Amino acid sequence: MSLIRNSPPNPLIIPFVEVVAKAISFVNILLLIRIFSIDEYADYSYLISIILWASVLMDSGINDLIYNKSLHKDLKGLNSLYTSKVFLSLIVVIFLGIYFSVKDPDFAIPGILLSFVILLSSLSALFKMFSRGNGYTDVDIFTILSEPIIRLVFLMLVFISRTYFSWQFWQVIFFYLLAGFLVFHLNSYRLSRYFKFKLKIKKPNTLFKEFTQTIFKTKYFLLYYLMLIGIQRIDIILIENYCIKSELAIFSSSITLFQVAYLFFFSLITSKFLVFLENPKYLIKYLTPALIILILLSWFLSPYIYKYLFPVEYAQGSQVFNYLIISIIPSAFSLFFILKNNYYGKPFINFTILSFALLLKIFIYNTLKSDSLETYYLVYILVESLLLILFLFYNFVYARTSDK
Repeated sequence: MSLIRNSPPNPLIIPFVEVVAKAISFVNILLLIRIFSIDEYADYSYLISIILWASVLMDSGINDLIYNKSLHKDLKGLNSLYTSKVFLSLIVVIFLGIYFSVKDPDFAIPGILLSFVILLSSLSALFKMFSRGNGYTDVDIFTILSEPIIRLVFLMLVFISRTYFSWQFWQVIFFYLLAGFLVFHLNSYRLSRYFKFKLKIKKPNTLFKEFTQTIFKTKYFLLYYLMLIGIQRIDIILIENYCIKSELAIFSSSITLFQVAYLFFFSLITSKFLVFLENPKYLIKYLTPALIILILLSWFLSPYIYKYLFPVEYAQGSQVFNYLIISIIPSAFSLFFILKNNYYGKPFINFTILSFALLLKIFIYNTLKSDSLETYYLVYILVESLLLILFLFYNFVYARTSDK
């Protein structure tokens, strides 16, 4: 029986829209860089890295579980999962507020505001992945584009009015939050044509019981995703400890540019996952050449991007990005194996491999205690390459041996 079902008419439409959305998001980052001082942008990058890691607990693997259920056309218990996600997200926001208040009171207000921004963004991501798994291409496209476009409108207002108002750090983030509320309601309304997620308000003991049942179902999705986001964000968190703020801002700008490129392949693999699963040779035949071309193109364009789009103090970011982009090859292939393991009910394998890579990365950084960005982008490439090797070993050596 074919694994391909509910495919969009054009297999590249979702990846293309994702790239457009990421390009708009990149413009938003450029506006933030112009609005913030380099130290404020470093603070923003540090806060967002911690909150995004904590957002894994907000999600608890529910987004991945819902996407996986959608691929299998299993719509049972979705509202219970949705309610558990909202309930847990609010608890995480409370703890983040306490953490930032204790660590640095200056981070308390912007940290709490950013936490709510990420909460709303995560709910919109749930709508997107649910739509993608079910083949609701119109909703998928709408949810992809709505957030960056509406954020752009709000940030343009801040940018244009900055000569009249001395916007403080937390006030800019508050505009992000207003955009997030609007995006969430628009996405929810758009999805309601097919399915409407509803909060199931119940007694506290019933809610807690359903919440614990949800965590039990998603525990390995939660654990693997916690490790995945940790691998992606631990660099910035540790750079904050060992480097000056300007270097943190430079590395963050390079990671953002890397994510613009990576998202095309992320959306291509997730939207056409069943096609790649049924025809794995397409990964070599089509995906690999595209990745190589992207790397070469990035090497050519990055000096011009940093020269004309970034302030002069970010110039070193071109060199950092030219190294980081190499890791897009192992990152893209690792994503496919992660999705494959999830699809076949093996998220624990993802957790095991990713946790080893994360612990190794933390060990290297804390052993070297380097204040050089060269260390961080080389370790980034090393760990991404090691991840792919581990996934290849499991899928083509260990799994086949254990099946005999």
